[in-house]
Amino acid sequence: MRTAKFLPQVRKAYATFPDDVQDELGFAIERAQAGKMHPQAKPLPEFGAGVYEARASDGGNAYRAIYYVRLAHHVYVVEAFVKKSKSGRDIPREVKEAIRAGIHAAEAEEADLVAQGVPVMEEGA
Repeated sequence: MRTAKFLPQVRKAYATFPDDVQDELGFAIERAQAGKMHPQAKPLPEFGAGVYEARASDGGNAYRAIYYVRLAHHVYVVEAFVKKSKSGRDIPREVKEAIRAGIHAAEAEEADLVAQGVPVMEEGA
């Protein structure tokens, strides 16, 4: 099973979420680590293949974690945020920019791991 890797700024945001929200989002990420999809995970094709949104709500707030499963070494959590928009389902522009930057950072880290010859963990190991 691949490990989940939170980008540093994402870990900080995620840590501010209520415990039950972290549990719910964490379960979706855990399923992705095992190569499975959480029933409520939503693909985000505008960011490319392998990018998904996990959703949770608590106390009227909508929480989101965006993760990237396409890379071999880790499931990268590239963004976590509280959705503030009262209308529409669109992700705010600044969050979209952060997601793209997170994907770029994950791909750069993955390229470094490959260049260093870090082995990929086998499924079920």
